[in-house]
Amino acid sequence: MGDFLLRYIGPVLMVLAGLYATYSHGVKVTNSEWQAKWNAHLAEDATKTAQAQAEQRAIETARQHSIDKVTQDAQQAIDRAHADAADAAALAGSVQQAADRLAARLADSQARVSACTTDASKAASKDARLLADVLKRADSRAGHLAGVADQAIERGRACERAYDAVRASDDRSSAGDER
Repeated sequence: MGDFLLRYIGPVLMVLAGLYATYSHGVKVTNSEWQAKWNAHLAEDATKTAQAQAEQRAIETARQHSIDKVTQDAQQAIDRAHADAADAAALAGSVQQAADRLAARLADSQARVSACTTDASKAASKDARLLADVLKRADSRAGHLAGVADQAIERGRACERAYDAVRASDDRSSAGDER
């Protein structure tokens, strides 16, 4: 029986070992082919990702340049508004001084009219001074509010221009995507 086993089982084991070696080699070849395909896929993904990131950086840089330009223009406009407000304040100061002089002249002329009307002239001069003071305060407040309004308007316009610039860059980038 030992002879029988060696004669038939030996060649069967050899055939099985050869089949296993062939199968094992096939698995290795298939795995290496799939690994090569997967590596190529990963490289292509990395290239596309880098390209997409570069495009998005370019878009963001263009947007930021637009916003920086709008901000710079707005700051110049706000500086002009400050200068205009300072000029208006100087003019208002001279108007206020003129109102003070006018009130003083009115008080002096009222005081000289007659001694009988001294009480009436004192009241009129107080009224004139009060009116001059109210006018000065109103003019000062109006100048301040005008400056605040000018700044708010310019900031609002700058915001609109920045929004329009970003929208325009979005429109350009989406038009480039459709190509």
